[in-house]
Amino acid sequence: MQTSLDFDRDSALPRMAEILVLTFGKARRHTDDALRQLIFMTLAEGEARSVGLAVFEQMRRRYPNWRALSDASADDLTGLFVGLAHRRRKAEAIPGLLKAIEAESGGFDLSFLARVSTDAARRWLEKLPGVSHTMASAVLAFSSLNRAALPVDRASARPIRRLGLCAEGAPLSALGRQVLERAPASWDAEIVADFSYGLSRLAAGYCGPARPDCEGCPLSTLCPQAARPDSQVIAFPGGQHQRRRPAPAQGPTSGHGVKAS
Repeated sequence: MQTSLDFDRDSALPRMAEILVLTFGKARRHTDDALRQLIFMTLAEGEARSVGLAVFEQMRRRYPNWRALSDASADDLTGLFVGLAHRRRKAEAIPGLLKAIEAESGGFDLSFLARVSTDAARRWLEKLPGVSHTMASAVLAFSSLNRAALPVDRASARPIRRLGLCAEGAPLSALGRQVLERAPASWDAEIVADFSYGLSRLAAGYCGPARPDCEGCPLSTLCPQAARPDSQVIAFPGGQHQRRRPAPAQGPTSGHGVKAS
């Protein structure tokens, strides 16, 4: 079994990144400060971006500074978060998160993270209540911190595992690091963000849990699972193997079928 100690720079990764950009386009880069991005991600988790953004802007109008939002009651925020999934949980989480940031840093400002390493910044964020490894990496990658961090959730983990870009059985929290260990040293924050975006679109449109569309996948020629002679691919959850069924016929109006992030 391959381990992280065996990783070499993967010559296929630049080609994968190029194909993903050609297929799905480039990631939307953010200039938001890290705290704004973190609060938005907490609020918008599980929502379409447009819905999360609309509620976020409404929240910011009601609570124009972080102090006011930190002091907001869960009841008031729950009423404001109409239409969001798990709105009570989010209404409790956001003031608690702000209070934890103030207690840890002395204010409502995460700009100090720009002065520490990416790993140190990620570890600091992960200590905050409700902040996962994936969320911490996304804040680093998609905020003004502009770090070469690769956020991996359960969906984008599927193409990473099937493409063989990580050690077999590696935990979710290790996948981003293992992919970047294989990447060219020249990969900067922009390339990593584009690769992250492409993986998420690939997972949504082609690399499904049990019935991946290997025939239509733009990375099929680079994927060892698509080339398996016994027509078996890794199925999720649980890592079982499942015989691939024929891909459904494409209708005249069907495209990639991928929701933009």
